[in-house]
Order: sequence, then structure tokens, then C-alpha cells
Amino acid sequence: MADTAVASAAAHDAHDDHGAHHTSTGLSNNKLAMWMFLGSECLLFGGLISTYMLYRGRHSENLGPDQVWDIPFTSASSFVLLMSSLTMVLAVSSAHRKDDRNTKVWLSATALLGALFVAGQVYEFTTFYREGLGFT
Repeated sequence: MADTAVASAAAHDAHDDHGAHHTSTGLSNNKLAMWMFLGSECLLFGGLISTYMLYRGRHSENLGPDQVWDIPFTSASSFVLLMSSLTMVLAVSSAHRKDDRNTKVWLSATALLGALFVAGQVYEFTTFYREGLGFT
């Protein structure tokens, strides 16, 4: 009886990790990789934001950052991207609950928001190209 309970607990623990192997830190490799990715993204964007803040007042009279980038449009585009991430999380949550209807709704919302984001990127980069801001 005790052996069955131990085997059941071990099988349950293996199911929770989704087959991930543990490191010496006690975290699964998948979780450790995700935390490292998030940390590197924080460093990358922290560097980009810091550079922008350091150099934002040091531009020529002809062309400044506010004349190159449409900040409200970029902010709206970033919001759409974040909302698509949220709808994907909601779709995964619905799928785990085996709620097919809501899974389809959230996946459709994710696809729509993703398409809207990509369309915004195409618009933004074609605008840059038309203004002569391509690779030269």
C-alpha cells in the first residue's frame, strides 16, 4: 500500500514538471532557461532605455527622436502585443481546463491581435522606408 502511494506521488510529481529535468538548484531546466531569458530581456531593454535617456537631448537640429518615431502609435502597438500575450495565457489556461469553447475564443483573439501587431509593424517600417530611413 505504501509503495503504491509513493509510486503515485512520484508519477504526480513527474507529471507536474512535464518531463523537465532538475538542475542542482532544484529548478527544472525549462524554468531556469525562461528565467535566464527574462533576465537577458530586462538587461537588453534596460540598456536601450538608458541609452535613449542619455542621448535624448543630444541630437541635431534637423532630426530628433520625436520626429523619427510616432510614440503614440508605438505605444498602442506595444499594448496590442502585450494583450496578445495575455490572451494566449488565457487560451492555455482554458485548454488546461479542457474548455474548448473559451480556448477557441482566446486563440482567435490572440491571432487577431497578433495580425494587428504585424500590420502595425509593416505600416511603421514602410513609413520609415518612404521617409528615407532604410539601410544606407
